[in-house]
Amino acid sequence: MKKIFALIVLFFVNLGFVVAQCSIPPNYSLTTAVKTPNNSTVPNAYLFTGTDVFYNPAQVAALEANLKMLYGSDIEVVKAPTYQYNSHGYTWHVSSGGSNVVIDFCNVNCPSIYVTDASYLATSESLATHVVYYNCAHSARRITSSKYESKWGRDGALIRHPPNAVPSNYNASLAKSFYVKNPAPPPPIISGSSPICFGSPKSFSATNWQSGYYWDKNTAGLIISNTTSNPTTISLLSSSSFGTGTIYVRNSAGAALASYNVSFGGPSLSSIIGPTNITTNAWSQFTPSPGAHTYEWVVAPNNGVTLINYGSFVSIFFPDNHSSWRVSCRIINSPHCPGPWHDHYVYAY
Repeated sequence: MKKIFALIVLFFVNLGFVVAQCSIPPNYSLTTAVKTPNNSTVPNAYLFTGTDVFYNPAQVAALEANLKMLYGSDIEVVKAPTYQYNSHGYTWHVSSGGSNVVIDFCNVNCPSIYVTDASYLATSESLATHVVYYNCAHSARRITSSKYESKWGRDGALIRHPPNAVPSNYNASLAKSFYVKNPAPPPPIISGSSPICFGSPKSFSATNWQSGYYWDKNTAGLIISNTTSNPTTISLLSSSSFGTGTIYVRNSAGAALASYNVSFGGPSLSSIIGPTNITTNAWSQFTPSPGAHTYEWVVAPNNGVTLINYGSFVSIFFPDNHSSWRVSCRIINSPHCPGPWHDHYVYAY
């Protein structure tokens, strides 16, 4: 019984620890792994690395009985005492499924990052889920209008209690601040069209656009004119850009919220097989490579020129009115854009 009493006394001594002392105790290691729902790093977060305090069931029952005498019959010990989290750590991280962590030993920053990055919004008490006591002396989860849940002291227990039934150094009689998690906006939906052809930029827009959102892509073949404007314009890097890719809307944390698959550009010819020196007033044959595509042909100058397209090759009649011509071909396979022109020069004997 003396051991139980000693542990209870130690519990009450430590209730005021974070207010009375502003140095980090031994066996706590700074971590940057704790994030807000909006992915901001929580400052002054610590992991306990030492040997934890231990209460057996009888000691927990004795602790609860003593707390009821001090703070009323509605007090309930939810979890046994531990060094592994404090009131801020429990309220803002652990209670939402996060790992055990102590946040802001000295109540300097409080959990303000959760509010400044818009993970949580200020609200009325009736709507609140998270409560900060005056001057950041304590944080609690609001369970109902008459029940809060919070961690008492550095090595204290997790307690369910009426809002003002707490140790006096938590300033329960003074103004409290109330917060609720910022509801996630509906996901954006991207609108646009494909394919994107060289020289013909396409406009893309997204619904439900929020501050901090930006456009992204997974291919070097595309250029986004302005990554932070909505709508934006997307064009090809060069006439030889060809392929498929994905356009994204991401949030400030880099998470992809929406995607849109596009095709862009057209396939390129590697060569035109045919004579370089030709006899005028005669027919010459030209074959594109690679084959098995649909092609468009142009001859310049074209006055007096006759071109017959047989699909896999063309025959061209060159008159004797010029000494040289440019034979140009490109692939025009749907659903792709027309590919870049490939030129082949011919000269009269």
